[in-house]
Amino acid sequence: MIDNQKIQQIKISSINILNPRARSKKIFGDMVENIRLVGLKRPITVSSKKPTTKQYKYDLVCGQGRIEAFQELGQVHIPAIIIEEPEETVLLKSLVENLARRLHQPLDHLAAIKILMDKKYDSSDISQKTGLAESYVCMIGVLIREGEDRLLTAVELGQIPITVAIQIVTSPEEEQKALQEAYEKNGMRGDKLKQVQEILEARRLRGKSTKSSHCHDRKTRSKRRLTGEDILKIYQKEVERKQTLSRQAEKISRQIHFITQALRELFSEDHFVTLLRAESLTTMPKHLQTLLEKSE
Repeated sequence: MIDNQKIQQIKISSINILNPRARSKKIFGDMVENIRLVGLKRPITVSSKKPTTKQYKYDLVCGQGRIEAFQELGQVHIPAIIIEEPEETVLLKSLVENLARRLHQPLDHLAAIKILMDKKYDSSDISQKTGLAESYVCMIGVLIREGEDRLLTAVELGQIPITVAIQIVTSPEEEQKALQEAYEKNGMRGDKLKQVQEILEARRLRGKSTKSSHCHDRKTRSKRRLTGEDILKIYQKEVERKQTLSRQAEKISRQIHFITQALRELFSEDHFVTLLRAESLTTMPKHLQTLLEKSE
């Protein structure tokens, strides 16, 4: 139950929003209309700033959407519950409230985690305070430290798993977007993604460019970035190469089997063995001898 004595009408302009967040236009529109029709059901929560400043007297704990809805309706004051908490605690409560929301905008969680990391909270502390898995927080921390906003957004939108984002971030920057496209659009999942990274790494070690070779103009080719389609073609080409090698290996294996079987039959003939001895041909290459022994 809310203690009515702590609810006051305060100026919206006196409130400092420590952790601003974006929101869906539709959800915000519904909130404005609901408040216009039935009024504010729940006051916002603020904390008194110490010391107070000329611009702001309060830090917002929760209720940014309600404040913006009131402003949209032309209101200058808003009902608020005033508590006494240090700014660090207010920020943490605000972040945790945002993290607890089922519906949030991309990067909401990530921005909150980054703020907490900037405040020197480690992964274990953030996990305990937010309810997020520590392993998830650790991996998000890797992407934040690498400045990978694009991969972070893809993770938050559910386009790629966090583990895949961590895998992609190990590749050079010019390959990362192409790998992400290959994962999202071309089904380059699981071991396939790992294999194509190994192919690209081998190409780099050989000094072979990962740029598309469709254009013969060197200047034009250098400007064309690697795409998901290029990644798929590189992978398919490698698969075809391995299939060709496999077929060749199988053919050679059949030939070796035929030769060893023929030699075994010949060596079972006494006249043939006698002829070899008469010609002083009593030895054979060591590799061939090993093959004959293995096939017995």
